[in-house]
Amino acid sequence: MTMVTLTELNQHPSQVARLAETEPVHIRRYGRSYLVLHREDDPLEDLRAAGLIRPPKTRVFEPVDHHVLNHDAAEAAYEDFLSSRSLDD
Repeated sequence: MTMVTLTELNQHPSQVARLAETEPVHIRRYGRSYLVLHREDDPLEDLRAAGLIRPPKTRVFEPVDHHVLNHDAAEAAYEDFLSSRSLDD
């Protein structure tokens, strides 16, 4: 069994996840047990579910053939892009 603080988890989430693959890792917050990561679970998924880490922000852009795209289609694609953007970005 390994114990780490919430601060250590925030600074080194991947390292803590690797530790959880071999033994239970107890995450402590203000000196009390806050979360236990187990080997059989996906440690990073447990951390996401607990709200301690966020998934990476990734965007996939499809290539656009500018020679085929007309003005109306370009406007529609741009509007679609703007509507899909998060306000947090």
